[in-house]
Amino acid sequence: MIGRITEPIPALLEGTTILRKGHYSHRIDDRVFANASKEFSGLCSAYNDMARDLQREQALRLQAEEEMRRTNEQLRHLSFSDSLTAAFLMIC
Repeated sequence: MIGRITEPIPALLEGTTILRKGHYSHRIDDRVFANASKEFSGLCSAYNDMARDLQREQALRLQAEEEMRRTNEQLRHLSFSDSLTAAFLMIC
């Protein structure tokens, strides 16, 4: 009985440490909780759902940052051109 309570704790602690470091692809293997109490099984599932959501949010953030970088590059290029004469301005 005690094992059903104490065995999952190191896996959860390790998982949260890994997740905190930004490794959002980490998941706790369901086999770790095969013999655990119902509460720990639910906690494992919640952890994995949270990690999946964080991984998705990180991917969206990285995509938005890349899009913003490209847009800023276009704006920088436009700031050096004269739309009336189509001349490229040389600013020293």
